[in-house]
Amino acid sequence: LEIEVFQPKRSTINPWTEVTVVSNKEIILDSESVGMQYIGSTDQGRYYLVRLENLEVGKVEKRLKFKDQAGGEYEELIRVTREDFVFPPGFDSVGPWENSEYTVDGNSFTAVVDKSHRLFEDYEPEDLIDLNKTLGLYTLNNAQLRSEPAYALRDMLREMQDDTGKTVTVASGYRSYLTQSKTYSNWVKELGENGAKGVSARPGHSEDQLGTTVDFVSADTNWQITNDFGNTKAGKWLAENAHRFGFVIPYNEDNSEIGGYKEESWHFRYVGKVD
Repeated sequence: LEIEVFQPKRSTINPWTEVTVVSNKEIILDSESVGMQYIGSTDQGRYYLVRLENLEVGKVEKRLKFKDQAGGEYEELIRVTREDFVFPPGFDSVGPWENSEYTVDGNSFTAVVDKSHRLFEDYEPEDLIDLNKTLGLYTLNNAQLRSEPAYALRDMLREMQDDTGKTVTVASGYRSYLTQSKTYSNWVKELGENGAKGVSARPGHSEDQLGTTVDFVSADTNWQITNDFGNTKAGKWLAENAHRFGFVIPYNEDNSEIGGYKEESWHFRYVGKVD
């Protein structure tokens, strides 16, 4: 019996957390107080979700025991730290959109992540690198990206600078489910739920969790994230040439309603190079 449990040590702001379990065999959870849901299968194995609820603020431990039909057993100790977080009025937790489907293979460069499809709470790419420390790119907040898109980004920005004389700064790269939970909550506090929907994704529904997207700012936009970026010299060059390096603008004037998000000329996603 081979089992992998995603992030057995984790943090959350919610009174619950969903634990992803991947097994090479069909398994059951040997627990009367916790349930397990089968999600689907890939070449990596069978995916299950275990939902731990009623978490108190502070550190919580829960031992999960799994069995297969042949008598194989596996145990994992889950350590959860629930942070003391102040939610927006009317909220006691912040989770994904209801009735959305799970995108099991987040490692795929073409994984679907939008208002109808969500990543697992504990999905995190394994090959993240620091864009500034490793590649010398201008970034804010120690922005990270997966290895393949990171090197493609470096090559793209070098050619852009050679052609235009302009530089840009990566304002945002990979963002975890936990960080997105806080980000969305803070937008709700500032704009209300209806306003937050237009500027931020609910946790699990953000492409930033894939580790393949970047948001750009520049001196020409006063270092602000704005659609005015698309009118700058650098923004125009990227819009015309990014595809050669495997990047696309997911939400532009032609497909601004894809995923339910607004046009974002400053947001680029790596989907892989096409020969």
